[in-house]
Amino acid sequence: MRVGVVKLASCSGCVLEVVRALTEAVGHLRGVEVAACSLVLGESRLEGFFDLVLVEGSASTERHVKLLKSLRERAGLLVALGSCAIEGGVQALSNGRVEEAKAAVYPEPGLVESVGGFTPVTEVVSVDLAVPGCPVNYEAVKSLLLKLSRGGLPVEIHESVCAECKRRGLDCLVVSGRAPCLGPLTRSGCGALCPSNNRGCYGCYGLKTGDLGRANVGYYLERLAGAGWPRGRLALYLKAFSKRTLGAAGLGEGLE
Repeated sequence: MRVGVVKLASCSGCVLEVVRALTEAVGHLRGVEVAACSLVLGESRLEGFFDLVLVEGSASTERHVKLLKSLRERAGLLVALGSCAIEGGVQALSNGRVEEAKAAVYPEPGLVESVGGFTPVTEVVSVDLAVPGCPVNYEAVKSLLLKLSRGGLPVEIHESVCAECKRRGLDCLVVSGRAPCLGPLTRSGCGALCPSNNRGCYGCYGLKTGDLGRANVGYYLERLAGAGWPRGRLALYLKAFSKRTLGAAGLGEGLE
């Protein structure tokens, strides 16, 4: 299985998790060749056919868009890796004011190539699988690689972070009044990492939409606001990690 790991506009956090997964699973991966991964192999060329391409980040340049379309034609499976690739990421919050953001950050903003915003991989090409998280959990990547190397596919589990809290025996942060938490609205997969450290979930695995509607999201945010937690900040977290999903599901309207 020939594998390519690609980084677009992102922080490299997901690629680091891929490297960790490969390191831990190296003795169990059958016939897996990592043919491209700039973090490990340097500027390796993305040439030829890949059985599997893992893409981190969102597209912010024409080069990114062309690369994604080329890889889609040359990949057996193309996987969107992490919140940036699936939803656009934190950087997509600047969409609509990219030039303003560039001027605030760079001394010579005219030298910075941009197509005017940050677009998730899922809106540029079709993807076969998506692994959520900011960053992704290396255990999820390791499980994906092991299953694919044996001819299998991952099984998607539809549950919220609350289920992981219950399995770990954690007290509810909202019920106890210790912290605002987006766990009831967020897909599982992180192992309740933040709640286990006495911090509320901020939704980095993306919105769990299977059984949630606009009324559910709005009501829950109102309840948190009624307990004294800022609705605006919580809504910002949802937009940062679920921008595409909110729009596609019609949940973003009126989310302030």
